[in-house]
Amino acid sequence: MMRFANQMTLKVRITCGFVLLMLAALALIAAAEWLDAEARKECIISEHLHQEKDRIQRAMQQGKSPVMADDYQLYDMRNVAESFRHYGVGYHKVDGSRWHLLVFDIQGQPYFLVHTDARRSYFERVIAGYALLAILLCLLGAAWAGHWVSKRAMAPISDLVYALQRKQKSFPFLHETHEIGVLARAIAQRQQEAEQFLQREQCFVSDASHELRTSLAIVACAAETLVYQLPQDSALTASAARIVRTAQEMELQLESYLLLSREPQKLSRTVIPLLPLVQDCVDRCQPWVADKPVLLVLDVLAEARTSANAELVRSVVWNLVRNACQYTSCGEVRITLSARSLVVSDTGPGLPAGMDTQHFERFAPSASARGQGLGLSIAQRMVAHLGWRMVVHSSSRGCRFGLEW
Repeated sequence: MMRFANQMTLKVRITCGFVLLMLAALALIAAAEWLDAEARKECIISEHLHQEKDRIQRAMQQGKSPVMADDYQLYDMRNVAESFRHYGVGYHKVDGSRWHLLVFDIQGQPYFLVHTDARRSYFERVIAGYALLAILLCLLGAAWAGHWVSKRAMAPISDLVYALQRKQKSFPFLHETHEIGVLARAIAQRQQEAEQFLQREQCFVSDASHELRTSLAIVACAAETLVYQLPQDSALTASAARIVRTAQEMELQLESYLLLSREPQKLSRTVIPLLPLVQDCVDRCQPWVADKPVLLVLDVLAEARTSANAELVRSVVWNLVRNACQYTSCGEVRITLSARSLVVSDTGPGLPAGMDTQHFERFAPSASARGQGLGLSIAQRMVAHLGWRMVVHSSSRGCRFGLEW
């Protein structure tokens, strides 16, 4: 019941409050009226019975046979029902039924005057029907009033929501002193703080990307110069080539971070074939498994094409394949490409126990405790940015990352 109540909108709650308040008021009025009506009915019937008794006594004293009204019946000890015989002198309501009994004596002989309120019961039922109709109309009126009041009460909030959805610079009710004005000023202040924070972030990203790109370009050019100038048998050739490769990877990662800073709907998308992109990532990962007994395999089951941002897709595939190659010490890293999915599986140690495979946390420790867990977190954000779905299965025998689009 509480769960259902929590799911109700504020308008529905206000309307239900009006209806329940009206229902409680009507129930209280009906209970008080019923108690008062029962007491008054008993008093009136008793008084009418005594009046009828006096008329009967006068008629008998005059030697006349009393004429009984339709709702009254007179009995003596000879013809009275057995159930009435034990009642003493006075007024009685017989067994809670609609029979009312007045016992009196005339010249020492008991008489039983019985009154039935059959016609009164009929009118009571009619009145009860009208009362139910009136209650229903009151409840409908309360529901309409609650809906009208809730609509008027929610109108300022709806205006604020409309202004937020339209990203308006100025909000309504900013200069009002009531609660809606306080809420509008709080929302405006929060939006201003968010805009300032976003502006600082954009400036940081822009400045950092410019400076980092310049530095990376210098490092890459210097490393390439070293590679070409060093003799073939130099011990520094491998190190210089690694610097070139790392600088290129950093440029790719930097481009990916810039793409993540944009809104998904603003990313440029084209229809791209995935095989060349995946093959390029596999070729670039060969150095990660060159010195280990690890087999890097690419299985192509079908031609795959998708509409997406090529650089972001390249970064996702690169992150997953590189992690698999980095943390697999022996066995196999297999990339399987089909028409609607890409699967990267390995025979490494798997993810740490307790890590949520649906929501990777930043800086979560890796299985070999050599990384900070940023790779999987970033890959998951990229997948969400692309609008894809990532399914992860991990065990002590390895990991399996599936991408579906």
